[in-house]
Amino acid sequence: MAAEAKRLASSVQYMGGVAMALHLEGSLALQRDEHDATRGYDDLALAIFRTVHDRLGEANCLRSLGDLGRHVDDLDAARQHYNLALVIYRDIQHRLGEANCLQGLGLLSLALQRPSEAFARFQEVLRGFRDIRDLRGQEAVHGYMARAALAAGAGDQALVLAEASLEIGRTISDAVSAKRLVLRLARERSSMDPEAWRALQEQAEDSRKAAIDAARERLRAADRDVYDLPSPLP
Repeated sequence: MAAEAKRLASSVQYMGGVAMALHLEGSLALQRDEHDATRGYDDLALAIFRTVHDRLGEANCLRSLGDLGRHVDDLDAARQHYNLALVIYRDIQHRLGEANCLQGLGLLSLALQRPSEAFARFQEVLRGFRDIRDLRGQEAVHGYMARAALAAGAGDQALVLAEASLEIGRTISDAVSAKRLVLRLARERSSMDPEAWRALQEQAEDSRKAAIDAARERLRAADRDVYDLPSPLP
């Protein structure tokens, strides 16, 4: 009996590993815009995860299928998959998965030209990422909130939220290093004199800061909270 139980456990573990590999292949295929391959990998992985009762794996596959639906504009299917995944994430108390799922639903609202609905969803996502101290998630959702604010006609809020996304990104060391590398490569490929290049960078940075400061001042004057999307500013 013990030997049989051990063999069964080993088989379940092996199949779980196979499903994880298939799910990873699906994620990579989506990055390459190979949509049929993505669906094939994730459908198969989903079936295995359900067979071995791996609920986190099941939720991850469902969320990936939601991402796929969003990429191919099958928004009804995307919403269905996100909602199914969300139920599982909440049931197993997986906060990161829940936040990512809600973010996908917010992007669906944005695609449907419902910016206020999207903004409210992103607010919920931001609270989740803050609770689990996920800086990358906070950086991304600030960018999405900026897009929603802009779509709603609240340009000043969009500008300040986009700046908040950049500020969070600056605290992530590898993102800062990557930015410096891009700037260095661009400078090396440019025929511009290094001093002129530096002056241009400083001018661009000064203009950006002035625009942000002006937007913040207008929001303060209107007694508007950047995280509460109002009707468009007059």
